[in-house]
Amino acid sequence: MTTKTSAFLMILLLSFQFLIAQKYASQNFELDPNFELTKEKKQEEYATLKRLLSVEYVASEDGLVQYTMSHEAEWINSDKAIQQNNKIYLSSNDETAFLYQKARVIKPSGEIVALKESDIKEGVYGENEQKYYYFALEGLEKGSIIETMTYKKSSPSFYGNLIYYQGKEKRYNQEFELICPNYLIFAFKSINGAPEVERDTTLEEVNRWSFSIDSIAEILDQPNVFADVVKSAVLYKLDKNTGKNISDITSYGTASQSVYNNLHPEFSKKEEKALEKIVKGLDLKSFTDEKEKIRIIENYIKSNFQLIDAAYPALRKLEDMLENKTGNITGITILHIALLELAEIPFEIVLTTDRSSIRFDPEFEAYLFLDNYMLYFPVSKSYLAPTEKFLRSPYVPSLWTHNYGLFIKEVSVGEMKTAIGKVKFIEALPHTATVDKMKIDVSFEADKTNPEVSIRRENLGYSAAYFQPYFHLLDQEEQEDIEKTLVEMINEELKADEVKVKNIGENDFGAKPFIYEFTATEHSFIEKAGEDILFKLGELIGPQVEMYQEKERQYDVESLNNRYYKRTISFNVPKGYQVKNLEDLNFDYKFGEEGKENLWFASSYSKKGDSYLVECVEYYTDIVYPTADFEKYKQVINAAADFNKIVLVFEKIQ
Repeated sequence: MTTKTSAFLMILLLSFQFLIAQKYASQNFELDPNFELTKEKKQEEYATLKRLLSVEYVASEDGLVQYTMSHEAEWINSDKAIQQNNKIYLSSNDETAFLYQKARVIKPSGEIVALKESDIKEGVYGENEQKYYYFALEGLEKGSIIETMTYKKSSPSFYGNLIYYQGKEKRYNQEFELICPNYLIFAFKSINGAPEVERDTTLEEVNRWSFSIDSIAEILDQPNVFADVVKSAVLYKLDKNTGKNISDITSYGTASQSVYNNLHPEFSKKEEKALEKIVKGLDLKSFTDEKEKIRIIENYIKSNFQLIDAAYPALRKLEDMLENKTGNITGITILHIALLELAEIPFEIVLTTDRSSIRFDPEFEAYLFLDNYMLYFPVSKSYLAPTEKFLRSPYVPSLWTHNYGLFIKEVSVGEMKTAIGKVKFIEALPHTATVDKMKIDVSFEADKTNPEVSIRRENLGYSAAYFQPYFHLLDQEEQEDIEKTLVEMINEELKADEVKVKNIGENDFGAKPFIYEFTATEHSFIEKAGEDILFKLGELIGPQVEMYQEKERQYDVESLNNRYYKRTISFNVPKGYQVKNLEDLNFDYKFGEEGKENLWFASSYSKKGDSYLVECVEYYTDIVYPTADFEKYKQVINAAADFNKIVLVFEKIQ
């Protein structure tokens, strides 16, 4: 949203009537607190006993003001809980006025220790030594209650907010309320089992919505789940101003036009000529493939411009960006759009969320979902993330995909250009776009107890994202450290004198696989057992995840991205020996519709003379597997772990 648009909307929201309410302007702790510590609550190691959150919007001569009151009480009943809660952090946000911040500890004996302003301590964090303030709770005991109360004044936030009512601990006695002038109407949506928000119809001067929860269980710690997106929560936004007869205040129609205008500033003649010169220099007319043109433009910008996370006007003004080779999120996105339009490559602007933090809700229009910029190319059905310097199209942050987003498309009305927005699904890249291949050769020709092990590994896409995009930026010592890490990722005891690394250019990510290969000088894949040789073949593919679930699976399995693995292992049998347990190499776990399996782990072997070839394939073609399919998912994951444990027995022929 532009500053002008926000200011205009603020004017529209105000009525001529000013209402100064401030329900919690003066609030104190109860002198004789009673949190009804039942037997059930006392058995908890850590729990929230009370949580009140009140958001109040007040109209004044200066505009709409937001007052937020939070009152919490937490039960501390274990050493771990004491360690995690022995500090109460206080906000030092300059943009927020804290009218009061109170805290006290109620000890098991009933003694109440009120914390005073003189108890506040100062700390620093980060390279810039940012200051923060906190109460240090020294002498905190098991069976204590920490009670806090804050009241703050801030600029209003109402274009979309999310209130969580579930966490890592069990929570009791929770309340939420939203109070505002009677001419403002808010819309709400409860998600993940939160109760419905109800409007208080007995009030006239103000509108009030609220809900309460007696108790709610904690989020279980289960693998392959993003905790924030499964929590019980409530979404809310400002929807109407009946005093001004305005509806759809928080709408994607308004947002689409605002975003489009923001990313299409009017360029000067000088700036237009500079853009045309860049496009001409890229020689895009020599290429017919749209994907290649997109990549050339992206490579040019990301190789020549630095992203700075700041709001200075010069970081989004094209002339300054071209001169200084720097831009902020908006500026770098503007530059991508300008060059793509000159190259006549059709695209749509996309805004979405990181689905590990908050999932884009396709049915509730709110600006908190409009967080990350992407560009979508309808011809090639691919995406580009303008501000992700080390990624290249079609690879964008995987957590921005398998999600909904607002797609903003330019339309022409006569000679005027405008934009329309539509919510659509952002497909994740297929499993074939993220590949991990290993080719391993083991030769017992020279030494039956210390075979030569040669390994070649290819990583494409997201599986290469941890090393390939950054490798060229490292000095020689740092590169050698990475090479050592790559070897030890397969086995901690594995050593190699030389590691050959390929496809590490600045723009190789996504275009070429990241390849490294080496021959081991030391390893622990062989053990002796009397006259037999134990060959730890499974360990050649590296450690594998194991998944065991003691409690019933509560959530769907969700992954970062789809993925494909292939391992090929060739080995010969030392003369005078035979393999005792070859059948251990046969695995076949596949699930899904025949011919369209979405879960697969399979391995098999073949023999030629004294040599064997083992082929192992594993893939996952869906980002999300529902709880009903969890056992199947677990079988495939654990099959890879079981393969990793395979030890072939070379038995001496008598």
